Amino acid sequence: KGPLTIPLSALKIGSQSVVVFSVDEQNKLVPHEVVLGTLMGDRVEIKSGITGDLVIVTDARGLQPGETVNIGQ
Repeated sequence: KGPLTIPLSALKIGSQSVVVFSVDEQNKLVPHEVVLGTLMGDRVEIKSGITGDLVIVTDARGLQPGETVNIGQ
C-alpha cells in the first residue's frame, strides 16, 4: 500500500499549521493538523495527522473550523 495522498485543494494552510477538515455528526467542520510529505502533481503525501479511513473535505478554500456545512449527496 502506497503513501496516503490527498488533493492539494483539501489543505487549509495557515501561518502556524496546515489542516484538513472532516465533518462531524452535526455537519460541523473539524480541523485535523497534518504533516506534509512529498508533493505529487495536484496531490500531496500526508505523513501524519489523519488516517486513510477518515472522510475529508476535498476543497477547503474559504472554510473555517466549526463552520456548519451542507453535505451534498
